[in-house]
Parts: sequence; C-alpha cells; structure tokens
Amino acid sequence: IILFVSIILLALIYFISIVIIHQLHHINNVFTANLCLAVIFCCIYWLSYCILLEHYPQIFIEYKICCFLQYLQMSCTIQVPLAITTISIHRLCVTVYHSKQLYRKKQWAIICSVSQWTIGFILSIVQITLNCSV
Repeated sequence: IILFVSIILLALIYFISIVIIHQLHHINNVFTANLCLAVIFCCIYWLSYCILLEHYPQIFIEYKICCFLQYLQMSCTIQVPLAITTISIHRLCVTVYHSKQLYRKKQWAIICSVSQWTIGFILSIVQITLNCSV
C-alpha cells in the first residue's frame, strides 16, 4: 500500500508540474503526462483492490462486481503499456518522418493519447464480454 501511495504521489507531482509550468509545455511532456495519468489510474485501481481484498473479501463473491472489477483491472492495467507504446510510436514517427510538422504538434499528442485510452477501453470490453458471458 505504501508503494502504491508513493507512486501515485510522485506521478501526481510530476503531472501537475507539467501542467502548471509553462516551460514544460512541450510535445514530449504531453506524452509523459499521459503516462503519468495511466500510472496514477493503474495504481489507484490496485490500491483500491488491495484495500477491498483486505477489508471486504466477501465483495468478490458477487458475480457482477467481479465482472466489473475484471473490466477495471484490464482497462487500468493495460493503459500503462499502451502509453509506453504510444510514446514509442511517436518517437518512431518523429524520427522516420522528421520533415512532417504534424508529428511535432500538440494535436498529434492529443490524438495519440485519446486513441490509446480508447483502444484500452475497447480491448477491456472485449475481454470482459469473453470472460463474463459464461
């Protein structure tokens, strides 16, 4: 629990500094802020899960709650590797297509981030329909 809380606090401090400090409003930091948000949501889920498991284990018997927790687990956990993949794709596009200005704009970063979150939620819906439809 201490590890999750410290990760949340450090990622939140980093995210807030990117948002507040104007000199950090660079496209690479938009991707870093996206990664911070993914880490924060992932840690909040796992922190809540550990607390529920410790104090309210009977909640995991309910079928609908288990399906919902599975969905949250998948959607929160998959966002971190997807955010890292998004950063890698951005770096590849900037390197390969260095003359294109699209990859150097904040709109590109926002499109990539929104796409990443959308893909994560869609993949989670697919997983939940396969596991909880039985």
